[in-house]
Amino acid sequence: MPESIIRYDVPMKTIKTSLALLIGAALLTGCNDDDTKYVNVQPTEVKIATYNLSFDRATFEALVNEMQIEPAQQAALVTAYLDGSIAAEDKTTAEKVIQI
Repeated sequence: MPESIIRYDVPMKTIKTSLALLIGAALLTGCNDDDTKYVNVQPTEVKIATYNLSFDRATFEALVNEMQIEPAQQAALVTAYLDGSIAAEDKTTAEKVIQI
C-alpha cells in the first residue's frame, strides 16, 4: 500500500494573516453588547503637591531638620521674612523654608 504524504506548504504570510484575522474576530465578539452600564462616580477632593527642593544644603540632615519645623513656626518665619522684620540669624532658615 503506497504511503501518502501530506505536505503543509502554507506560506508563513498566510498563517500570520489568518492568525491576525482570528484574533481580531475574537476581540470584536464583545463589541456588540447593547447593555450599557453607567457608573455614577462621585468626585472627591484631591490635593496635588509638587516639591522643588534644591539640595544646596551641606548635609541631608540639614534638609530634614528644615522640613521638620512646625507649620506655625514656618508661617511665622515666612511672615517675618516677607515683611522685613526677620532677625539676621533666622533669614537663612526662612529662605530655606520658603524654598521647601
